Amino acid sequence: YPNGYFSDHFHRMQPGDSMDFRGPTTTLLYGPNTVSCMGMVAAGTGITPMYQIIRTILSNPGDATQIRLLYANRSANDILLRKELAELEAAHPDRFQVHHILEAVHDEVGPEAV
Repeated sequence: YPNGYFSDHFHRMQPGDSMDFRGPTTTLLYGPNTVSCMGMVAAGTGITPMYQIIRTILSNPGDATQIRLLYANRSANDILLRKELAELEAAHPDRFQVHHILEAVHDEVGPEAV
C-alpha cells in the first residue's frame, strides 16, 4: 500500500536485508456460549485470524454466540474474503453481521460490491 504503515520500511530495504517478525503473543481462550455477543475489529489482512474464529463459532450449532465484525479497508477492492464473509452472513443472519468501513469509495463501485 502506498503510504501504508510498513510500506516505507519495505521500500527502503535492499536485496539481502532481513526483517524479524514474531507472532501474536496472546492466546484467545474461547468456549461455546462464553459470551452472548462478540465484537471484532479487523483491518486489511488482519481479517485472517478473525475469519478462523468466526468460522469456528458459526460451525458449532450448539453455540448461540452472536458476532459483530467491523472490517476496515482502503477501498472495496481491498476487501479480503469478501465473498466468504458475505456467505457466512447470509447463512447466519441472526448470528453474524459484517460492517465494512472504507477509506475511499470510488464512483464505479456500488453498494453491492461491499
